[in-house]
Amino acid sequence: WQDIFNQQIYDQLSEVTDPLFNTRGWISNYDNQPIPVEQMRIWAGDIVSQVLAQKPESVWEIGCGTGMLLFQIAPQTQKYLGTDISKVSLEYIKQQIEQQPDKYGHVSLAQKRAEDMANIADNSFDVVLLSSIVQYFPSVEYLLQVIEKSIRVVKPGGMIFLGDIRSLPLMKAFHSSVQLYQATPSLSVEKLKQQIDRKIQQETEFLVSPELFIALKEKHPEITHVQIRLQRGRENNELNKYRYSVLLHIEAQPATVIEPPVENGAGINYEEIEAYLKQKQPPAICFSGLVNGRVENDVLGVELVSATEEVKNVQQLRQKLQEKQFNGIDPEKLYKLSSDLGYSLELCWAAQGGAECMDATFVRSELAREGMVLTPLTQKSVIGGNWPSYGNNPLASVTAKQLIPELREYLESRLPEYMVPSGLMVLSQLPLTPNGKVDRKALPAPDFANSLSTEYVAPETETQKLLAEIWKEVLGIEQIGIHDNFFDLGGHSLMATQVVSRLRQALGMELSLTTLFESSTIAKLAEVLVEQQLEQVDSNILEQILAEVNK
Repeated sequence: WQDIFNQQIYDQLSEVTDPLFNTRGWISNYDNQPIPVEQMRIWAGDIVSQVLAQKPESVWEIGCGTGMLLFQIAPQTQKYLGTDISKVSLEYIKQQIEQQPDKYGHVSLAQKRAEDMANIADNSFDVVLLSSIVQYFPSVEYLLQVIEKSIRVVKPGGMIFLGDIRSLPLMKAFHSSVQLYQATPSLSVEKLKQQIDRKIQQETEFLVSPELFIALKEKHPEITHVQIRLQRGRENNELNKYRYSVLLHIEAQPATVIEPPVENGAGINYEEIEAYLKQKQPPAICFSGLVNGRVENDVLGVELVSATEEVKNVQQLRQKLQEKQFNGIDPEKLYKLSSDLGYSLELCWAAQGGAECMDATFVRSELAREGMVLTPLTQKSVIGGNWPSYGNNPLASVTAKQLIPELREYLESRLPEYMVPSGLMVLSQLPLTPNGKVDRKALPAPDFANSLSTEYVAPETETQKLLAEIWKEVLGIEQIGIHDNFFDLGGHSLMATQVVSRLRQALGMELSLTTLFESSTIAKLAEVLVEQQLEQVDSNILEQILAEVNK
C-alpha cells in the first residue's frame, strides 16, 4: 500500500481546486469516476464533528493522507500529530502548513506505520484517530495490535476513533451491487454470480464485523464503552451504505449511561416512528430492527442472484428488483426527524436481524449531552476468541498470485508436459461432502480469472506485449488477451495507479487514471498510447522545424 499511495494517487495536483481538501484517489467502485467533492465534504464533516464533539486538546491522526481531516480538526486543538506511511502525502501536507503557520504551527508530521508507537509516551493524546486506514490493514491480528498500542497512548477519558470501516456482513451485498451495476443486460445470472464470487475472493482490502469492537471490552477492560455509528450522507454512495465509525472510550466516566427501552421496529415505517415520537414524547426510545433503506435493495439482490431458477439474466434481475416494494427507511430522514423534534440520534447496526437492519436510538438532546448513549448492539456481551472470524483475509489473493506461478514452475520441473494442469486455482479450503470427502461438484471451474473474459487473443505489437507484461505483474494472472478487461480481471483503482506508474517508467509517458478507466483493454489502451507517441513525435518535429526557421 505504501508504494501505491506514493504513486499516481497524489499526482496531477493541478486538478485539485481546494488544496486543503484534496480528494485525489477517492474513486467510485461503480463507475470508476471520482466521488463528487460535495459528497466527500459530507463524509469528512461527519467524522470531524464526531471528533470535535469530544473537545480534544491533543489529537494523533494515524494515516492522515492528504490532510482532509487534519486541516479541519487541527485548528481546534493545541497539539496535533499526523502520521502516514506515504512520504509524498506528508510532503503535500507540509507544503500547505508552511503557507499558514499561524493556523497550523502546532501540527507535527512523521512518517510511521500504524503500529509504530514505541517513541510515544503513555497518556499523550485525548483522541487517536484512524480514518480510512483500517481497510489497508493486513489482518485482524494487526488491527488488534494497533488498538492495544493506541490504548496506552490515550489519556483516561479519551477515545480511539476508527472511521470509514468497511462492513464485513455487507461484503457480498457490496460486490453484488457493483457487479450488477456494471453488468450488461444479457449477462446470465450464473456468470454474474461467478463474477461476484471472484471479486470477493480477490478482495485486497480489510473488512471488519462490528461485533469485533464489542468483544474488545472483554479483552481490554480499559475500553469502558463502545459506540458504533453508521456513516452519514444525503446521497447514497458506497461510503454511507457499507461503512461505519467506531468510538472506543478509554476509562470513561460519563455522568450517566443511557440505555433506552426498546421497541421492536420490524415492519415499522418512517411515519409511524414520527407519530410515536410526537404523541408519546419519550425522553429516550430505541426502535430495533429497522430496515436500512440504503442497502435493502442490495441485500435483496444477493438473494435473487442465489435463486437462479427465478431469473436467468441481468435484465430480468433488474426488472425483478424494480417490481419489488421496498419499505426501508432512509437513515438521513431519521437524523432530520430527530433534530426537528429535539432529539439526538444514535444510529447503529442492529443487534438482531439481517445485515440490512439498524437500530435507531432517540434521546432528548439535553440528556444526550450529559451522558453516554448506548444501543442494543453496543450493550451486548460478546466474548472474543476466534478473532480472525471477525474479518476477511485481504492477503489471500496476494498469496494466491505468488503461489500459482511457483507451483506451476515446480510441476513443470517434475512432470511431463501433458501432465501439467492447464489451470490452477487457490482455495481457502476444499468443499467437503457430509462424509468428509472432497465435494467435486462444489469445486469452482478452473482458470476462473479468464473464464469470464472474451476469447483469448495474444498480444502482437510491442506496445501490446509491454502492456500485457505489466498487467500480468499487477494482476498476478498468467495469461491476458488483448480484449480482456482490466477491471473484469480483478483490477481496481489502486491497481490502476500501479499500471500508470509502470507505464511512466517504461515509456516516459504520462497517462491519466481516467484514460485507463475509459480504455480498459490492452487493445484500446495500446491505441491510445501509440496516438500519444505519434503526437509527441509530431510535436518534436515541429519544434525542430521552428528552431531551424528561427536560426
